[in-house]
Amino acid sequence: MDKLALARRATLAGWLGLVLLIPAWYGWFAPPPGLLAPLAVGLLLLPLLLAAPGLLRGLPYTHAWVSMIALLYFTHAIAELFANPLGRRFALLELLLATSLYFGAMLYARWRARQLKSWQDSPQ
Repeated sequence: MDKLALARRATLAGWLGLVLLIPAWYGWFAPPPGLLAPLAVGLLLLPLLLAAPGLLRGLPYTHAWVSMIALLYFTHAIAELFANPLGRRFALLELLLATSLYFGAMLYARWRARQLKSWQDSPQ
């Protein structure tokens, strides 16, 4: 497997993992009190769902900005690790998924952009 395919798989695994983890964490296993569960799930899922079309099509630009979005989930996971002892397993999983999303998306954007540039620069 080439490095571009590996980066793409890491990106999609991190993305899909977060899309599945967030509703499970805040919807079923550890919902916030009151009516905050749907709001928390919605706010945490919105950036991931907005990125879905570009990620699934393999657009380098989308992968580049998703790598920045992944830092929000990374930060959230670090905060939950220290602030919520009962949710540490979920926070650790979120940390691993956000890290996979970050590095996969960043590397895919870099390598795919170089590949596209080399195709444009090659003589016809």
